[in-house]
Amino acid sequence: MISVKHKIISHKLTIIGLIIALGLMVVPGIALAEIAPGFASTTFGPVIDGARGVTTDSDGNVYTVGRSTGILTKLSPAGVVTELVDLPGSTWIGPYFDPVSGDLFVANGSGGFLRRINGVGAVADFADGLANPSGLTGDSVGNIYASEFGANIVAKITPGGVKTTYATGLNGPDGIDFGPSGELYIGNRNTDQVMRVEAGGGKAAVFADIPGDPLDGLSDGAGDVYTANSIAGTISKISGGVVSEFGAAFGHPHGLAFDPSGNMFVANPSSGVGHEGIFKVAAVIPPSGPVVTHLEACGVLTEPGEYALDNDVFPVGDADCFTISGSDITLDGSGHKIVQDPGSSNNAVLVGDSATNLPANGVTVKNLRIERTHKGAGIVIWNSSNVMITNNTVLNRFGDQMGTRMLLSDAIDSVITGNTFSGNNWGLFVRATSVGNEIYNNNFIGNNGGAGAIDGISGNVFDLPMPVGAITGAISMSLVRAAQMPMVTASVTAHSSLMVAKTTCHGRVQMDG
Repeated sequence: MISVKHKIISHKLTIIGLIIALGLMVVPGIALAEIAPGFASTTFGPVIDGARGVTTDSDGNVYTVGRSTGILTKLSPAGVVTELVDLPGSTWIGPYFDPVSGDLFVANGSGGFLRRINGVGAVADFADGLANPSGLTGDSVGNIYASEFGANIVAKITPGGVKTTYATGLNGPDGIDFGPSGELYIGNRNTDQVMRVEAGGGKAAVFADIPGDPLDGLSDGAGDVYTANSIAGTISKISGGVVSEFGAAFGHPHGLAFDPSGNMFVANPSSGVGHEGIFKVAAVIPPSGPVVTHLEACGVLTEPGEYALDNDVFPVGDADCFTISGSDITLDGSGHKIVQDPGSSNNAVLVGDSATNLPANGVTVKNLRIERTHKGAGIVIWNSSNVMITNNTVLNRFGDQMGTRMLLSDAIDSVITGNTFSGNNWGLFVRATSVGNEIYNNNFIGNNGGAGAIDGISGNVFDLPMPVGAITGAISMSLVRAAQMPMVTASVTAHSSLMVAKTTCHGRVQMDG
């Protein structure tokens, strides 16, 4: 279920063009005619062969990929051009910049697969078996969404590569993007319509009729929707259910994106207006970006937004250091420490309110170093969903291996990745009421109980192999043995709970109670 709206407008692409924005008009620039005055439009960067999509990152860099060339190009805000990757083959679509991982994603329409490109240009497989993927977007916990033109659906792919169907009832879906309330807008090319799917997914309903091949999508939280209409060469605006012309004579606009300064970028794979590549329309919307609240002490976080820890903190007593009891919250430790009271049973970070049992959904906790966990836990997810725990270090320096570094209790559809858990009783404790969670690419070092769960697990996915020699205990050692014998089923008995570990072809293990 999508419970978080995008907080940074700067990272959207697909191939098609639905932009959800403030409704300011684009203007004439180089060969752009029949557009309301008030803004300046220019070409941006060199001629780029087959630039069907465009995306931007939080630093204002612009990215596009040549459909037939496979060349992934980066253009800095100053216009400096860098060729990042030369992908083999053709029918490339994208890219999409994922602010959670900092990676770029591209789709291959004819091949039916997605590729992931990290910050140093390394290309990795991400998903395959898609029917002509045509549009890409993502959510705030790192899930990627791809429209499948050949299957008339939108697929959801978790960071671990697990694919499910998110939206149905479509006919030739192309560009996709989430609106301010988690609703998804889709350009339906075969019917000349924009479709809408409510938050959480399901069957699409008609949002507006748009003649001229409506494409790409983007949201700034204001609720107006813009479509790039490739055949008509226009951009339309949908506001309050009313469709109006936003701009004309764009050639064949396919991709639309905003950067943090509010500039609009339009991708023209074959523009017909003297420029094949990217157009820039200056200051279409007000500058965007997250408002960061800076923290110097422990506390309760209830309001949506981004919070950054500015220094190390040393909580005293049994109260939890940080309780996150609101949704759509990011807590960034910025590399600082939470050093817990030696005699306390407090938790360093509690996601969800254990006193009221109210959930905190769509939360991210990252870049924290938590030390001296004793009787309490380092990080707890309590009755909450769509939580991302990443790039944290949690360790016990008492040498008694007490406490739990990471506890999941009634956690749903959350991701635990890139963390280090060291010197604890349990590196990871997953209660049986937690389902749909993915735990991968974590380090478990010197933990008494290793990485496992006493209560049993149902429907949670772990990656393999786990570090041999770094963890001990019946559960963790059985998982290690399963990792060393791919495609072998390992049965594990722990405190009268029988758990079966099944290796998968993706190098993860599925735990079924």
